[in-house]
Amino acid sequence: MKQTNSKRKLTKRRSLLKSVPVVGGIGMLPSGVSGNTSSNGQSNSNPNSETVVLGDFETGLDGWTTPGRTELNRIAEDDFPAGVVSGQRGLAVEIDGDTFPLIENRRQVKDADFLGHPFLRMHVIATAEKTDSDLSFRFRLHHSGDQGGGSTGNGSSRNKNENVVDSELKTVPQLTPTQLQWDMSELSDSVLQTAKRLEIVWYLEDHEPDGGPRGHNEGGFDYEGLAVFDDIRLLESAPRIDEAQKQRKKTALHRNHGMIVDRVFEERSEGFERGRLVFSDGHEVSYRFEVVGPARFEYTIDGDTFEIGGGWE
Repeated sequence: MKQTNSKRKLTKRRSLLKSVPVVGGIGMLPSGVSGNTSSNGQSNSNPNSETVVLGDFETGLDGWTTPGRTELNRIAEDDFPAGVVSGQRGLAVEIDGDTFPLIENRRQVKDADFLGHPFLRMHVIATAEKTDSDLSFRFRLHHSGDQGGGSTGNGSSRNKNENVVDSELKTVPQLTPTQLQWDMSELSDSVLQTAKRLEIVWYLEDHEPDGGPRGHNEGGFDYEGLAVFDDIRLLESAPRIDEAQKQRKKTALHRNHGMIVDRVFEERSEGFERGRLVFSDGHEVSYRFEVVGPARFEYTIDGDTFEIGGGWE
């Protein structure tokens, strides 16, 4: 029975991957473009480093785990280039009935320098069956310090000696590669110095769950789908990024013209793409994507240009 269930999940994942288009530009970043990625998948806790890696998934799951009916696997860049933006592997999170999925990490977090690197960044793309709803994502940092600096103290932690502070909800449209960030620089030193566990939680906006993010909520929506994470890291300083503006632009296009169903290349070389994006209603817009430096990209869609990544003057 277990073998049959595994085969069913593998078939479902292959089916989902076939249905996911490689969305223009941001999904074709060359390997290693983000820089400073740990080669062994371990957290880079060197206080002199500009980044601390919490997940590059090159050799394993990097300490990320999940409860409930969700399943974690590594996924190759060749299988899903829109989801893997650093190195050759990303983290595929297969949701099989969890209304409120969650992934968490203790191993990398407990030794990470959050105080010296208070800016969290990650890449994600997600899809769901039976609905085209956007998804709401949130970061949750468990710590054993005081409850200042924005800690909710809501008792949701399993450990009574830990408090938890939440980021704001972040909206991610389906099938849209997105870079999410959390500025923790306003949190107290006590919170950042005693970080114990990081959670990433999410749900479908048209099926907001009751209860906490630990598995299936009785009577909730039977959420089945796939989320792919990559390049989860802490940064020393806030990158200048127009990701939010780019996201609003693409969200408006999706809502007006449906999903992207095709990408027509007019020119393509290493670190550069130019062409047209075709939407489900037949509407077409031009796009251009160029790598202009380490972890720095320029993305133009429908005439609007966005500078993405750190290091901009």
